[in-house]
Amino acid sequence: YQGMGSSHVSATKVSNAFDAMAEYTDSVLFARGYNADDDDDVIHQDMIDEAISLTKQAEVVVLFVGLPDIVESEGFDRPSLQLPKQHLVLLESICQNHSRVVVVLSNGGTVELPGSFLQAQAILEGYLLGQAGGNAIVHLLFGKASPCGRLPETMPISVDDIPATSYFPGTRDTVEYREGLDVGYRYFNTVNKRVQFPFGHGLTYTTFEYHQLQVEVLQDAHDCKRVQVSMRLQNTG
Repeated sequence: YQGMGSSHVSATKVSNAFDAMAEYTDSVLFARGYNADDDDDVIHQDMIDEAISLTKQAEVVVLFVGLPDIVESEGFDRPSLQLPKQHLVLLESICQNHSRVVVVLSNGGTVELPGSFLQAQAILEGYLLGQAGGNAIVHLLFGKASPCGRLPETMPISVDDIPATSYFPGTRDTVEYREGLDVGYRYFNTVNKRVQFPFGHGLTYTTFEYHQLQVEVLQDAHDCKRVQVSMRLQNTG
């Protein structure tokens, strides 16, 4: 890493989830499942069969899927919101053979999550993880840290639900943004359209209860309104 205004260069090890799990357990099995460098429609059934065979020995399956470089990078737009077919086939096959599946997503933006994802017991959205992403994901999976992030965007059920679909991705030189203010949650709230996961959605390991909610109006003028809200918050998880 080379910081701005500095000639000092240092190297930091890139972590991965497989190695990071050794901190919590010495019983980890691994199967590749797919080849991220292949075209979208290439399915390696032998890799899928290997993954299925390992699930028979596993208490929990953690499945890492997402958008590889071949479908997502700088300099071009994705033609759809779909995940690679090989990832979807792998997930569906695993869910048919195991009842405890956790999906970890790695993607730079919104993706469609078909019905097979809803068969998983949990979905952890990692977005684009940095060099310490492997450690971070494992800390969340094993409960060293609680997943407290919230979605910064809306995940629609289908790309056809988005008003920009008719004009996107456009041509090589021109992309037209005709949706105006109807972007993201503002559009879905306005037309009252169902989504897969709304803007701001996120779960955590614990539960909370609110008590003694009080609202006090401090100022109620036509040009200024102020209220003070207070409550007792209890962590019940």
